[in-house]
Amino acid sequence: MNRINSPFNRSRQSGFTLVELLVVIGIIALLISILLPSLNRAREQAKSIKCLSNLRQIGIAIQFYQNEFKAQVPCQWATSASIAHGRGHTWVNILLDRKYLRVETCPWDGNGTGNEINRPPMNSGVFYCPSGTLDLPASGPATNNTLITAYGGYCGRAFRTVGVDEDVWADSWYGINGGTNTVPQMGATGAGMLVLPSRLYSSTTPLLKVSSIRHSSETVLVFDGLYMNAAQDSSVANNNTAFRINGRHIGNKYTNLLFCDGHASSALRSELPLKADDFTLAALSQPPLSNYKWRIDQ
Repeated sequence: MNRINSPFNRSRQSGFTLVELLVVIGIIALLISILLPSLNRAREQAKSIKCLSNLRQIGIAIQFYQNEFKAQVPCQWATSASIAHGRGHTWVNILLDRKYLRVETCPWDGNGTGNEINRPPMNSGVFYCPSGTLDLPASGPATNNTLITAYGGYCGRAFRTVGVDEDVWADSWYGINGGTNTVPQMGATGAGMLVLPSRLYSSTTPLLKVSSIRHSSETVLVFDGLYMNAAQDSSVANNNTAFRINGRHIGNKYTNLLFCDGHASSALRSELPLKADDFTLAALSQPPLSNYKWRIDQ
């Protein structure tokens, strides 16, 4: 019997050796290591594109609001329902209550201490940024916790807002370029409410009209971030309000912005204000901060 040509020997010769198997495994591992960063970048890019789409939809809703209310910029916060052009006390609630946008909301118990506090944040709808943190601040975002970074971190969370008499709450991963201090300018410490696009609306404080914004295509209205008041100092030590502008996209390097004319685009977080006094006219006139406008008097 010819041992060389036996079926047993032919079957052994057609199989993989251990060395060959290890080489194939090594090649697969190498390909994964090469492709994985590209896949991660593609996933991050897709999240950023979805976020930009959210902002554009919010921009369209704001334009609907302006068509109905004499080209006014929505208030960032209204002191009562009667002066909020309907119902709701933040810009988020107002857009939802006027039915310009529809997102998932939840009933609340009416006292600010019940089920609306205990329920997890909503992870859908145009106010949800897919690159944000699916979390809420432990307490009020205006005065609590140390904001330690402009890149990801604390301000990747959502701000929970409750309508005045709509009896629903909504979560927003976007902040609005407005403040609560009625001082027009704050010297070397930031920018007051009256030089920002969005205002605290009261019976004595009229809303700004879009026609008053000379550079609407360059002036930021809504940004990736938490709450508002990014232009103002806080009374809490180390609470850098400028960090409410959140760099959460593509390796925590980019922030998405909605401008007063309704278009949205991405910006390097390093080119946006990093401290409250970056909102002074002197600071905003210098590059790289001069690439974007935050005040209506720029």
